[in-house]
Amino acid sequence: MPQQPAYQQPVQVVTQQPYPHYYQQHGGQPGYHGGEKDTLVAYLLWLFLGFFGAHRFYLNNIGLGFVYLFTFGLFGFGWIIDLFLIPDLVRRQNMR
Repeated sequence: MPQQPAYQQPVQVVTQQPYPHYYQQHGGQPGYHGGEKDTLVAYLLWLFLGFFGAHRFYLNNIGLGFVYLFTFGLFGFGWIIDLFLIPDLVRRQNMR
């Protein structure tokens, strides 16, 4: 009969979060997905890539981002309306 291998010490399971300092500095939880959104960045994305919904993706409006992507900013009308909505969209995203 073949001999069973002799195991030395059992493996310890580490329960500590990896990179604990990173989580303390960036929101305190592993599910953290970015910091506060900046209005200037949102406006720059709106200006240069707004027809493709880049500013909506940046503000975590994924559904509307895809709508803008496939309709070229709701045929331009949504792109113009977002000129006035961006400050409120950024404020709401930062309150989450």
